[in-house]
Amino acid sequence: ASLDSRRAPPGRASVRTSRVVLPSSAYDLMTVDRVLRRILPTSENGADTGPPVAEVPSSFEVAGHIAHVNLREEALPYKFLIGRAVLEKNRPRIRVVVNKTGSIENEYRTFPMEIIA
Repeated sequence: ASLDSRRAPPGRASVRTSRVVLPSSAYDLMTVDRVLRRILPTSENGADTGPPVAEVPSSFEVAGHIAHVNLREEALPYKFLIGRAVLEKNRPRIRVVVNKTGSIENEYRTFPMEIIA
């Protein structure tokens, strides 16, 4: 938010006023969950922009600056959109968003993943 100070015109009482400029978009104030509920097609919002998502992904794990999501099959067509929302709403703490693409199958508990944002 920025402040814009103004003085009264000449000949009038010397009054100072301040105006606070809020973010131009409500997007800046929304949580990741709320953003995803509005942009992903679900049976709740009636969006007809693609195959519906039964459950909106709303959680992720963080390791350092990496957010890790486990997207269900139905959400995969929207993985880059989901990744971007997680990244934008959690900057500067999060710098990379990954999705797990396989299961944990070794003793070191590592798993295959893809970068989605």
